[in-house]
Amino acid sequence: VYLATLTLSGVSTETTVTAVTAPASGYGIQKMESDANGKLYFWLPAGSQTVTLTAGSNTYTGTFTVAANHTNAATLTAASTPAPHTVNFSVVNGNGNLTATVDGGSISTGASVHSGKTVVFTAAPNSGYRVKAWKDNTNTVNGTNAAYTLTNITAAHTVTVEFEVIPTYPVTVNSGTGGGNYAEGATVSITANAPAIGKYFTGWTVNSGGITLVNTQSTSFTMPATAGEVTATYENLPAGNYSI
Repeated sequence: VYLATLTLSGVSTETTVTAVTAPASGYGIQKMESDANGKLYFWLPAGSQTVTLTAGSNTYTGTFTVAANHTNAATLTAASTPAPHTVNFSVVNGNGNLTATVDGGSISTGASVHSGKTVVFTAAPNSGYRVKAWKDNTNTVNGTNAAYTLTNITAAHTVTVEFEVIPTYPVTVNSGTGGGNYAEGATVSITANAPAIGKYFTGWTVNSGGITLVNTQSTSFTMPATAGEVTATYENLPAGNYSI
């Protein structure tokens, strides 16, 4: 085992080493800090060796041959760091908010994001609105989902989301209560009027809208994307004596 002299390329001040990833084990650095000229000393076996370490904000690596103490003055070169990419995001025409995170932390529009990172966008429409469309660099993406994710980012992006009013449709309830305007997918609860004397409730007739419901006096259904009309129906009680 020899003590090899290594120099961090471009370093002209004492710099702390924060991690050594190669060699993995068995040998290692003499001191976790370079001198003012970027020099470090490593215990290494003879032969071809690769050293990779992190110092300051850079990762350095180099491969060289070890044959004797201090005679192999090798230079470790900093790995190039790709330029970050600008990420812009906004809401078209308002009616909600759009936020973005990287590694769980919030970023603002115009932020610089490093290559390989993942950006998660979350749309929050105002009450009565929903997501209409997403665009990424003018391309329509992501349908009407509430979140959009950019994985392994390699270029600049401009992401927008647009909201729209959630449409409502009228429900008409004849001989009952619960009519009004409802959004698609809403639960509509209706109740038939109490039967007149000599009558009894027999069920609901769906006049329009393709509504599906249970024939009980009080019932509910899921609002379709169209207007609907239902009517409570009654029949005469059979002839006979009834206690009131």
